[in-house]
Amino acid sequence: MAAQPGDRIPCAGPNALPESDVFATLCHLVSRIGAEDRMQEVIKKAHELERGDLQLLVDCLSMSLDRNAAPVKCRGYVWRSLIKIASTFKVLARNHTLDSTRIKRDTDLSPGICKISGETTARVRVLKKIKNSQPHYSESLVSWNHVYHLNVIPVYSVFLNNGIDPSLVSPDVTWGNIRDYVREHPEVSCILLVSDIANGLSYLHEHDIVHGGLYPDCILVSDEGQAMIANTSIACDFPDSDSPPIRYSAPEILGKDDDVQPTKASDMWSFACLCYETLSGLMPFFQITKEFRILSAILQQDRPIRPGQGVVAGNEIDDTVWQLLSMCWKFDPEERPSCLKVHQIISGMGTKDERQKAKPMIESDILKSSVIDIRCAKLNLTRILGSEAASSLRVPDHLRDSLLKLIPDTTKLEAIAAVVAES
Repeated sequence: MAAQPGDRIPCAGPNALPESDVFATLCHLVSRIGAEDRMQEVIKKAHELERGDLQLLVDCLSMSLDRNAAPVKCRGYVWRSLIKIASTFKVLARNHTLDSTRIKRDTDLSPGICKISGETTARVRVLKKIKNSQPHYSESLVSWNHVYHLNVIPVYSVFLNNGIDPSLVSPDVTWGNIRDYVREHPEVSCILLVSDIANGLSYLHEHDIVHGGLYPDCILVSDEGQAMIANTSIACDFPDSDSPPIRYSAPEILGKDDDVQPTKASDMWSFACLCYETLSGLMPFFQITKEFRILSAILQQDRPIRPGQGVVAGNEIDDTVWQLLSMCWKFDPEERPSCLKVHQIISGMGTKDERQKAKPMIESDILKSSVIDIRCAKLNLTRILGSEAASSLRVPDHLRDSLLKLIPDTTKLEAIAAVVAES
C-alpha cells in the first residue's frame, strides 16, 4: 500500500544531516546506480524491503532527481528505478505528496477544487483518483506524479478524507493559455516562450514521458511569463478524447491504424505546429477551414505554409527557426530531431531573458516531507547494493560472461581473480 498520513518512517528526524551535506551525500548514494544491471538489482532487491524502507528508498531516489544530485550518466537509471519501484509497491515520494490535513474541500468553490489552509489564494484541482484495488499503479500516472521542472505544471498526490486511494492534483491556476497570452501581450518575446516549451518537453522526453496532446490549450503562461506544459489527459479516463486537434497532429497518428500510440517523434510534429502558431499568430493550416480537408492535406504530405512571406498573412518566422520547424515536420518520424537538439539550437540564439524568477507553485511546507534521513538512506542502499568496497571489486557482467565462454574450466577462477586484481 502507498504511505498514508501518520505512517511511521524508520530513522526519521534526529539523525538527519545538515542541509549543506544533503546534496553531496545524495549524489554519492545514487551514483552507484550507474548501469542497467545495478538498476535491475535495486528493483529486484526492493522486494525484500519493509514498507517503511521502501518509502525511504523512493524518497531518496526522488529527491536526488529533484535536486539534480544524480550524476548525468545515472539519471536515467535512477528515474527508471524510482518509477518501477513506486508503481509496483504503490509507494509515492513524500516530496511529491501533499499534507492532506492542509487540503480542504469548499462548497463555495467549483467541484473538484480544494483550498489549501493557511494560503489565501492557493488552490488545487483534483485530476484523478488512483485505485488501490489495482495490482499496480500505472507507471504513466506515477511518472507524471514525480516530474519536477520549471516548465511543467506539477502533479501531486494527496490522500483526501483519510482514504486509501491517493488522488492526483495540480495547482489550480487562473493563467491563460499561450494563445490568449500572446494575443494580450503583443510585446512579449515569443521565442522565449517557445524555448520554455522545448525545455519542458525535452525534460519529459529525457524521462521517457510522451505528452501526446500538445496544442495551445495545454500550454499555460505563469504570472512571471514562463510557459508551462500541462497534461490534461490525466483528468480523463479516455486519453484519446484529449488528443490534439487534427491541425496539430502528426500524420502517423492520423492514419487508418487505430492502435497507433503517440511517440516522442509525434510530439515533435505537434511541438512545431504549436510554435508556428505562437510565433506567427496563425493556426497551422489556417487557410483551410474544414477538418476533413486538413486531414487530407496532412496525409498528402502538405505542411503549414510559411507566414509573413509575400501576400501570406502572419508574423514572419526567423530562418533558423523555420528550418527547425521544417525538420520537425519530416514525414518519416525517424528523421525528426530530438527535443533536446531543438532546445539547444533555440537556446543558442542568444535571446535575452529578463523575466522574473518563477515562484514555487506549491510551498514546501504543504508537502508531506521535503527532508529525508540521509544516514538511514545510506544504510538502506548499502543493504541493496552491498558495501562500496565490494562494489568497487565487482567484475562487470559482460566481461565476466565473456571470460566464462572463452577460458577452459580449469582456469576460470584464476582469470576472474586476475581481472578483479587489475580493477
